[in-house]
Amino acid sequence: MRHLFAIAALSICAGWARAGTVMSLTPSSALAQFGDTFSLSVNLVSTNTDISGFDFAVQYDPLVLQALSVTEDGFFAQPTNGCCFPTTFDFTSNPGTISGITDSTSNGPDTNANLPGGDTLVSIAFQVVGGGTTTVALTCDAGDTLPCLTFPMLSDSSFNAIGVDTLNSSTVTVLPEPSTAVLSAAALAWLARMARKRAGVFRR
Repeated sequence: MRHLFAIAALSICAGWARAGTVMSLTPSSALAQFGDTFSLSVNLVSTNTDISGFDFAVQYDPLVLQALSVTEDGFFAQPTNGCCFPTTFDFTSNPGTISGITDSTSNGPDTNANLPGGDTLVSIAFQVVGGGTTTVALTCDAGDTLPCLTFPMLSDSSFNAIGVDTLNSSTVTVLPEPSTAVLSAAALAWLARMARKRAGVFRR
C-alpha cells in the first residue's frame, strides 16, 4: 500500500472552543495516489451532555473513491454501550453514498463527546479508484435533507433531536503516478527541444 499524506489535519480544540455541536471528517484534507487505501474518521465534539444516538450518511465521488468498510469506534463501540450498529453496509446499490451509519445506547450518554478531543464515532476505509479531487461530506440519512428533521443526525436519551451546529467535510486529492509525472516532464522537454530546433531552421 502506498503512503497517504495527510495535510492540514482538523484542529479539534478549535471546534471545542466554539460552543455547540460539531461533527467532522478527519483529516480535513489529504493527498493520495491511485490504488491507495486510507481511512477517514467521523469526530463528534459537543457541549450537549445527553448524546445517546447517531444516524447519518456520508457522500463522496464514486469515480474517485470506493468505500471498503465502516468500523465503529469510541464510546458506542464499547460492548455495553452501543446496541444497533450495522454488521454490514451496502456500498454498491447507491454508489457515492454510505447510508445507515447509526447506533444508540441506553447505558448513559456519550460523555467522550464533551471532552476537548471529542469522540470518534466511526472510521471509514476507502480505496482510490480514479483521479481528481473529491469532497467527502456528512449528511442526513435515508434521503433526508438538512437540517435532518425526519432522521436527526444526533438524538438524546428521550429520542429527541439534537441539532448539529457545524458539519466539516474532508477533501481528498489524487496525485498523478510518479512515472506519469516523469513521462510528462520528459515529453515537455522533448517538445521544447523540437520547437527550438525548428526555430533555428526557419532562421537560416
